[in-house]
Amino acid sequence: MLKYAVRSGLDFGILMIVQVPACAGLLDQLIQGIQQSTADPAAPTHGKGAPLPAGPNAVTWVSLQPKLKAWWQHQFIDLAPQSPARDPRAVDFVKRGARILYDDLDAGERDAIANEGESLVNGGVDDPAVEMIAAVSETQLARQGALLQKALAGFSKGGWPKFLAFTAAANIAKNAFDSNLPGAEVARDDQAALDLLKPALAEKPFAPADMWILRHRLLCNSFQYLLKYEGGRLCDILANSPGVDPWVSEYCAGEKSIADAWKSRGGGWSNTVTDSGWNGFGENLRLAREHLTKSWTLNPKDPGAADEMITVAMGENEETDTMRTWFDRSVAAELDYIPAYKDLLWGLRPRWLGSHKEMIDLGIECLNTGRYDTGVPNQFLVALGDVADDMTQENQDGGLVFADPDIAAKVETMVVNYLAKGGGRYRASYLHTVGAIAAYRSGNRDLAKKHLQAIGYALDPDPYLKRFGDNSAMPTSLR
Repeated sequence: MLKYAVRSGLDFGILMIVQVPACAGLLDQLIQGIQQSTADPAAPTHGKGAPLPAGPNAVTWVSLQPKLKAWWQHQFIDLAPQSPARDPRAVDFVKRGARILYDDLDAGERDAIANEGESLVNGGVDDPAVEMIAAVSETQLARQGALLQKALAGFSKGGWPKFLAFTAAANIAKNAFDSNLPGAEVARDDQAALDLLKPALAEKPFAPADMWILRHRLLCNSFQYLLKYEGGRLCDILANSPGVDPWVSEYCAGEKSIADAWKSRGGGWSNTVTDSGWNGFGENLRLAREHLTKSWTLNPKDPGAADEMITVAMGENEETDTMRTWFDRSVAAELDYIPAYKDLLWGLRPRWLGSHKEMIDLGIECLNTGRYDTGVPNQFLVALGDVADDMTQENQDGGLVFADPDIAAKVETMVVNYLAKGGGRYRASYLHTVGAIAAYRSGNRDLAKKHLQAIGYALDPDPYLKRFGDNSAMPTSLR
C-alpha cells in the first residue's frame, strides 16, 4: 500500500535524523561496498541498471553549453536595440559575464562578475543587460533588488526581447520574497512577473531546436520560486502559449504535481501524516507520473522528465518502476545531467529505498566511466559526501568515510585524472585538498603531504569539504 510505502522521510528541504549504524559498523558497510561482488545475489538491486552511456558519442553538458551561450548572446547582443550606440564596455562585459546564467560558477567567480558589473554601473554605464548580470551575481539582497529594478526599467523601454524583461521581473519577485517584504508586495511582484511571461513567450524566443533551453530555465532559481508559489498560473501560461512545445508544459505540470504531493503529505514522520495527507500525496504523484511520462514520451532526448520520475518512483516505493530505470533514461539523454545523479543518490539513502553500499556502488560506476571531461567521475566523491552527511547527522566524524584505503585510493585516482585534464570544472586547490584529506584519513601521510605542498599548505575553502569533518589541523601536523 502506498500509505506505508514511503519511509519516515521528511520533505526535501527538511533534514531528517535517522538511526544509522555505529561508526565501526558503518565503516564495515563502506568496505563491503568496495569488496562485495556486484554479482552477489543477496546484494540490493535498487541502484542496478544499464551501463552508464559513457562512449564518445554521449551527449554531455559540455557539448550543450555552447548552444546555451549562443542563445543568451543572441538575446543580449544581437537583439539589443541598435540605437543609441552601445557602450563597448557593456558589450565586452555582457559577452563574458553572461556565463553566470549558463555555467556553474564558484563563489569567487560570481563575486568577480558582480564587482565588475557594479563598477561599470557606478562608472556611468547605463545598460540593463549589465545591471541584470551584476544583480544575478550579487549576494546582498538590497543591492541585488536595486540593480534588478534598474534592469527591468531598461528592458521595458522597448527594443529588447521581452523574455529579458520577464527574467528581470521573476528575479525581482524572488528577491522580494527572500527580503521578507510584506505579503502584498510579494504578491504584486509575482503577478508582475507572470504578466510579462505570456507576451514574452508570444515572441517565440525559443526555436523548436532550442526548446530544451526553456526547460532548462525552469530549473533556475527564479523559475523555481514561481513554480513553488504560483505553479498553477505558471503552468497554465506555458500550456496555453503556442510557442511552447507540449513536452515542456507537461514537464512543468509534472514538477508542480510533485511539489503538491509533498505539500499534501507534509514534512513529518509517517505516523504523523493524516489519511487526507496520504490521499493527496498518492493522487498528486499519480498526476506527476501522468504528466512526466507524457513529457518523456514526447521528447525522450531531454533528461528532465526522466530525472523528475526518479522522485516519483521513490515516492511510490518503486511499485510501478524503479528509480534506476528513470535514471538510466535521463543519463541516456545527457550523460552528465547532474540532477539525475543527485536524485538517485537521495533515493538510495538508507532512509528511503537503498543503502550506503548502493550509494558507493553508484559512485564507483561513475568513477569507472573515465569521463573526466565531465562531472560524472566526481559523483564518486559526492556519494561519499552523502554518506558522510549521514554520519555527521549522528555526530560522527564524516572524514572517517575515507578510512578504508581502497576508498581513499579511488579518490586519489579521481583527483589525479582530473588534474591531468587541467581540473575541468574543479579548481586545482580543491582537488589537491580532497586528495590530501582522503590520504590523511586513510593513514597515507606522505601522499597527503604531497597534495598539501602543491597548494602551499592552504586548504581550499569550499564549504562542501566540511562534510568530511574538521581537517583544519592537518596542514600543521604534516609540515
